[in-house]
Amino acid sequence: MATKKGYQDQYRFQAAVEYVAGYFNVKSVVIADNEGMVVACAGREKFDAEVFSARAVEMMKTIDLQIGNIIDPASEYAVIKTPQNLLTVARVAPFILIVVAKRQIDDLLHIRISRALEMISSHYKNKYPALMQSDKPRDKKSPKNMEEIHV
Repeated sequence: MATKKGYQDQYRFQAAVEYVAGYFNVKSVVIADNEGMVVACAGREKFDAEVFSARAVEMMKTIDLQIGNIIDPASEYAVIKTPQNLLTVARVAPFILIVVAKRQIDDLLHIRISRALEMISSHYKNKYPALMQSDKPRDKKSPKNMEEIHV
């Protein structure tokens, strides 16, 4: 039964990346955890999801470090344009959504990205409600992370 539930969890994250990847001009989409581990990915072109996720985590840390004195709290959404591509990195704790698309896109891509972030957040809130109550003080029996909740 645990394997079936694990499959369902993975399917929900995969559905979010495929929703974005299905949009024209999107090259690749990755969901990574806050440590850079790949949770789900999809793409039209061959790409290294592990490199994308690790670099995206480092990029967001660098952005936070460099502009942390100017903007607080930490950044949630970054868009980088190159002459040919558009890189979007968006945070929905504890995950990061990375999207690489051709630069010729319209605002509907941003709507799809927002919807995918909602899908990720909703799934996380439903699966790990104990972690969402981080404002409350924990007693000794309360789980401290996702692994303790899952086990």
